[in-house]
Amino acid sequence: MGFLDDNAPHPRAAPSDTKPTPRPVGDGQWAFRSGPHGGLAFDFAVRSDDRALGLHVETLLRSLRRDSAGATHWYSLLTAQSEIVRLYLDDTLLAELSTAGEAIEWLLWDINRSTAAASNTFLLLHAGAVQTHHGAIVFPAASGGGKSTLVAGLVRSGLGYLSDELVALSLDPRLALPYPKPITLKPGSYAFFPEAGEPETDRFSGQERSLPPEDIRAGSIGHPCQPSLVVVPRFAADEETNLRALSATEAFLSLTLNSVNLEHHGERGTRFLALMAEQCRCYELVMADLTTACGLVLQLLRV
Repeated sequence: MGFLDDNAPHPRAAPSDTKPTPRPVGDGQWAFRSGPHGGLAFDFAVRSDDRALGLHVETLLRSLRRDSAGATHWYSLLTAQSEIVRLYLDDTLLAELSTAGEAIEWLLWDINRSTAAASNTFLLLHAGAVQTHHGAIVFPAASGGGKSTLVAGLVRSGLGYLSDELVALSLDPRLALPYPKPITLKPGSYAFFPEAGEPETDRFSGQERSLPPEDIRAGSIGHPCQPSLVVVPRFAADEETNLRALSATEAFLSLTLNSVNLEHHGERGTRFLALMAEQCRCYELVMADLTTACGLVLQLLRV
């Protein structure tokens, strides 16, 4: 479930006549309060009146922890004395969900949305990215193209994790920046990652699984680096896994089609993507088998 997806979570509508400030019932004390977290230019913390729920969310978000004094924004998860879970961002009621699992999925979706909205300093792509000894490989693609599965497989193979969904490009200097959010796996990808454990069946389970990068490989989070390869993934179960070289024009088109805020950067952003397409080696990757796909990408690093 990407933050740009049309099939974003659909919560029960919030009451139209009230917008209560989030506050635990009883003694008014939060059972769980996280430390500061952040994605790019968006910083936040999470609190809940359900300690188990808060600890579960903290585990999922541990790759986004920050060593800062505090957070600008608070997400609140309220469960007490209700059959629903209320999710707030600061004093705004975002959603009312039927289960804790649905609330977690909505929370992670909104963190991505808020990170993108707060980070217009960077040129943002709907893409995954990993760090190699040559620089960053950027995987621009729409949802369903196999970005997250491919990135998770390459991280397991030893490459550094930058993002599976939202890639931030600094225009000066020209760098791909880490946004190490939990990797989102759809049901069709579960079998490739036994390290994620058995599918959850408790109250925290949802339609998709969120896998912290450190659960795939310890020390897996990458660092800012210059883009060196553009690989456009396309999942096609009935085709043979293969690589095809792309022209700079084809790569530029894919980058622009998968940009999130190109209009904010105007001509400068367009020139940046055109130069990126010209200077990087560019390919289309048709994916039917993850192991073969990862092997083909890793072979590019030996050229």
